[in-house]
Amino acid sequence: MRPPSLKARLLLLLLSVVVPLLALIFYAAGELYRQAAIQAQENARHLGRLLLHEHHEQIESARHLLTVLAKVPEVRAAPPARCGAILVDIRREHPIYANLGVIRPDGEVVCSAVPSAERVRVADRPYFQRALATRRFVVSEYQIGRITGKPVQVLALPVTDGADRIRAVVFAALDAGWLNRAAAIGLPAALASGLVTEAQFNEWV
Repeated sequence: MRPPSLKARLLLLLLSVVVPLLALIFYAAGELYRQAAIQAQENARHLGRLLLHEHHEQIESARHLLTVLAKVPEVRAAPPARCGAILVDIRREHPIYANLGVIRPDGEVVCSAVPSAERVRVADRPYFQRALATRRFVVSEYQIGRITGKPVQVLALPVTDGADRIRAVVFAALDAGWLNRAAAIGLPAALASGLVTEAQFNEWV
């Protein structure tokens, strides 16, 4: 058997050097990609936690605001007196709210910071029904506001009189535009599409 030629030996030597080098390069590239993917996921989770914390703070602020509004004589009146002007001023100072308003126990919106040319009823909305049934602050799911036409999350609180009868329900429609920010920075779908639910909020407070 003839020994391999010099050319063949050089080729084998070259392959013995190049193949391990290529394998090392591909391994390093894969490891860098894996580390980058892990870091991206961690960044997304961190941003998600920040956004959810911000959202929780918005809900807590809305609860305090509604608690104060429920004690304002102009809001407690039936029908509300000067209510619209008060809510317009508040909304101007707090643009995170798509709307603020007062609902009668029969479900008709009798006062709204955003004017409506038509009478609006929300008796069929689950948040309104829960507010009447539980007599507590409630947090709605994602929905489209009937007055604003915007994606909102409605926060509502019953207003009671001296006999503990529900006179009205005050509400704040929180602008859900923060979801667009979540999607824009590439958060996982579970975070980008999920609002804080009433159950989650009640666990925090």
